[in-house]
Amino acid sequence: MGKRRRSPSSGSIGGNRSAKDGLTSYCKQCHAIVARENKAKNHGSERNYLIRYRYGITEDDFERMLARQGGLCAICRAVPGAFVDHCHRTGRVRGVLCFQLQQRAGPFRRQRGTAGAGRVVSRR
Repeated sequence: MGKRRRSPSSGSIGGNRSAKDGLTSYCKQCHAIVARENKAKNHGSERNYLIRYRYGITEDDFERMLARQGGLCAICRAVPGAFVDHCHRTGRVRGVLCFQLQQRAGPFRRQRGTAGAGRVVSRR
């Protein structure tokens, strides 16, 4: 795959203010491929890149956390955990949750005065 140039009016090439001509080196589709390959090369996988960028942990940290929880959701302990739960205020990672509780926990944990998702789940 070589570098391709197209006119900026076609919409298939992005802008780059630091480049002399104001265009990126790759078309948008090629740029996405190159970015994905670089993430895999530099971080091991795109998932590892994302969890390190978003939560500051590695894929190995995630797997250890999940193993400590017995492979199950940190709250319900019935369904396999797959999603990182973190505090939006401090950024601290709390555990690994199942899809249902990850979706349900966020709004409750952000409200002032609530005891968190654990209390909400116990009311079901």
